[in-house]
Amino acid sequence: MSLVRAVFYLMDMVRLSTFAHYTGDEGAQIKRDFSRVHECMMYERQL
Repeated sequence: MSLVRAVFYLMDMVRLSTFAHYTGDEGAQIKRDFSRVHECMMYERQL
């Protein structure tokens, strides 16, 4: 697929969901700006 054709193909796509991992210090602002925010507790399990 050529680059031009690929770009036009992507332009017809619709975003259904997005995941972003924020590691900054403005967590309260992120929670105010977005309706669905999951707060990761960073649980880790050693296997």
